[in-house]
Amino acid sequence: FETASLRNRVPSKPRPFETASLRNRAALPTGGFCSALDARPYGPLLVPMSASPLSDRHVILGVTGSIAAYKAALLVRRLKTAGAEVQVLMTPAAEHFVPALTLGTLSEREVLTDIFPENEDGSWTQHVTLGEWADAFVVAPATAQTIAKLAHGFCDSMLTATALSARAPLLVCPAMDREMYRHTATQRNLERLRDNGYKVMPAAH
Repeated sequence: FETASLRNRVPSKPRPFETASLRNRAALPTGGFCSALDARPYGPLLVPMSASPLSDRHVILGVTGSIAAYKAALLVRRLKTAGAEVQVLMTPAAEHFVPALTLGTLSEREVLTDIFPENEDGSWTQHVTLGEWADAFVVAPATAQTIAKLAHGFCDSMLTATALSARAPLLVCPAMDREMYRHTATQRNLERLRDNGYKVMPAAH
């Protein structure tokens, strides 16, 4: 993944995704809602550049409990259209904003939430298997809660446990109230994620 402006760019080679950045970011936003999924002009943060780079690639999409979670459905559809296999992981809070059935239908794979789902023997190792399966891991939207957990290595859900096991590049797309986004604790956690090798998408406002 690469963070770049959408203007005046001539890529030297095909890229599986393109990330839209803020223009003229002189300071952090104040007030209102802040989401990396509001990048213009395409709406969702990740824009499939062509079918070829994503064909048969394995993408994990982590969806967390933000109002921006409804945009995950379009993101899944675009990734699938570009030829990727998509596995959706949701936090329990995310299901308050978008039904798991919707994302499961679009991805054509069962949506996973719990590390220990009922009546599924051996499923507790799925986070390890998925971590090896993935070519890319995207957390979109990423709430302040999930960002803090990822920054400090918590693994209390299928999403966070798989992120800790994953070997693939991981992109975090923050989405939260602007005051929460600009809070020192959140900015410190985002910086920790960068230090850990994660890519962090700046939030549009």
